[in-house]
Amino acid sequence: MANDTSTDQININPTHLIDNAEMLFGGTYSRDGFDLVITGGDGESLVVADYFSFNPPPSLVLSNGASMTPSMVKSFLHTPFENVLYAATTGAVEAAPLVQIGTVGFLNGRVVRINSDGEHVLKKGDPLYKGDEIKVDGSGFVLAKMIDGTRFRLGSDARATLIEFAFDEKAKIGNFEAKVLKGAFSYKSGDIGRLGNEGEHSKIGTPTAIIGIRGSELEGSVEANGATTVIHSSGVLRVTDQSGNNPITLDLPGNTTVIILNGIPSPAAQATPQQQALVQQPPPSQAEVADKATSAKKEEETAEDPTEAEAEDEAAEGEDGADAEASAEEGEGEGEEGEGEDGEGEDGEGEDGEEGEGEGEEGEEGEEGEEGEDEAAEDDAAAEDDAAAEDDAAAEDDAAAEDDAAAEDD
Repeated sequence: MANDTSTDQININPTHLIDNAEMLFGGTYSRDGFDLVITGGDGESLVVADYFSFNPPPSLVLSNGASMTPSMVKSFLHTPFENVLYAATTGAVEAAPLVQIGTVGFLNGRVVRINSDGEHVLKKGDPLYKGDEIKVDGSGFVLAKMIDGTRFRLGSDARATLIEFAFDEKAKIGNFEAKVLKGAFSYKSGDIGRLGNEGEHSKIGTPTAIIGIRGSELEGSVEANGATTVIHSSGVLRVTDQSGNNPITLDLPGNTTVIILNGIPSPAAQATPQQQALVQQPPPSQAEVADKATSAKKEEETAEDPTEAEAEDEAAEGEDGADAEASAEEGEGEGEEGEGEDGEGEDGEGEDGEEGEGEGEEGEEGEEGEEGEDEAAEDDAAAEDDAAAEDDAAAEDDAAAEDDAAAEDD
């Protein structure tokens, strides 16, 4: 654990004081022209007049320093359009397609997701999308599993939004971002934690803190007044106030920081029992424990042989390449085949690609055989002609000899 002495740029935004923490962190956010409307569970509304006429809009701040920054407000608005947060809108704007970034691994109790497509009660296996607000009712919990295996868990009465997720192993790109307004949460890096990127690959924001994550596992909690507790389990965490200032580095298991009272992080070497209780979530089911153990075993195997995944990818690429070459050769064979279906002659074509090619080759061999037989027949005929010529010559010699003998007798 260390205090970082680096200087960060201070974010200077106008502020608007809110005296109701429950409304600020538990209310529903909507827009009415240039006004921001926050509606509580009892139907009571709080209007921040001309909020959207400012650029940037003000941070909504409690007296203790906890706040909703403009980016946090936007993440809980679920507007069906991009880049028009601080402008007046006229007419309906078509919602952008939702992008799936994960699935519901496990849950207990009533859990809903809210996005531009409305509110949906979740069940195990349901898809999760970029921009989803996740709300846990009562004493339930939900485990969100990103497509790379990153695990983000929310406990009782928690509320958070999945801001961003990207993962491309070949390009070595991976990042995760979420905003937590209240409740207990935990995070464990998946494959994005082993990409080897320098710096932080994930970020979790709260009303009082920004948690920068590098290959880490952590537990945290946001209390009703916005106070944030973070307990380090592995990797490296860099915790700042909500403006990105006053950084604290947590790099040892058990390192803890609490952020409240004007957003100044307060580090500690170990979490107190009270802090441990704050981040405590409902115990996982046996299925979730087994799933986590399987993921841990996979990570250990990958750590023992970091090239295994790359080798598997290369093997898969090799198989794909071999298949492509085979297909190409088959195509060439079919292209060279002729019009016949029974493999007649050099360009004989079979009914099936490779068979046709084979039959074509048999046709070639057949022609070569026939040519060889013809040549042999010609040789035999020539030999017979030579033999006949020799016999005629011999007969002529014999006749001449007989004539000479008769002449002598005369």
